[in-house]
Amino acid sequence: MVGTIDSLLADEPGVYGVVVLDANGGYQYAKNADVPFVAASLYKLVLLAEIYAMAQDGLLSLGDPVFLKPEYFESEFDEDDGFYETTDVGSETTVEHALIGAGAFSSNVAAKALLSLTSLPNLKIRAESLGMHDTFFNVSPVDLPEWPDRYTSPGNPDALMGVEFVDTQATFGPVNITTPNDIARFWLGLLNGLIISPEASAAMIEILSEQAVTDRIPWLLPEDTATANKTGNLYHVVHDTGLIFDPDGTLVLVVLSEGEPDDDHGRQVIQRIALVSTGETNIPPFTDTATDSPVANGQ
Repeated sequence: MVGTIDSLLADEPGVYGVVVLDANGGYQYAKNADVPFVAASLYKLVLLAEIYAMAQDGLLSLGDPVFLKPEYFESEFDEDDGFYETTDVGSETTVEHALIGAGAFSSNVAAKALLSLTSLPNLKIRAESLGMHDTFFNVSPVDLPEWPDRYTSPGNPDALMGVEFVDTQATFGPVNITTPNDIARFWLGLLNGLIISPEASAAMIEILSEQAVTDRIPWLLPEDTATANKTGNLYHVVHDTGLIFDPDGTLVLVVLSEGEPDDDHGRQVIQRIALVSTGETNIPPFTDTATDSPVANGQ
């Protein structure tokens, strides 16, 4: 596996961060595991955990109503975001329905509705409680302690490129930041029933197992291979992360990329890393055919 993934990534532009763990948390592969990446929609993983924690603490119920305010639809990605549509503006949904939207469809509208029940500072507290110490929400990286020295290391130009990419994105406004290790830690916790509670972890896995964005990790795997995954997309940011329920043992797979100039090529790289992680050695060549899932961009 190690040599094959290294070969896949050897000549790729941009920065890739990859972590493959077995079900016990043992590293099968790691590259740029502590390099900072723009999180994109991966922040929704922590959001799901926060809402389930609030439900467990009696602060809300999954059946509670949530209103879909007009401002939730203002982004270019959110007018018809693959789950809620503009005809839903002003209507009422439920916490449970919004959890499905944010998790399985990466709906930005659903995520905004759920965020109205909590706050970004609360998400940071939740991330810290889950051991995700390098995950930040809506920040300017220059305001972070030890930025950028904490994330750069001699002999790893990818780390410097990752810092520079995050800094560039932050010139357009605050960003969400994470690392492959933090996201892998989250998925391993889900797998072992440690995110909030065994019941909450199982509920989140069930939602993420119905993922509508399937153009990365699941794409080349055998049809009978079960997965649970969460993607992230922004301009020149292509991620997929999750669980592969392989017959030889469940795997945690995290592939983050930023600065990749061709987003579809980035998706194809993730597809092939997923295949290699299961032990497959027959890797198909890259194609010119796009592999988009039928869900809006930005997810």
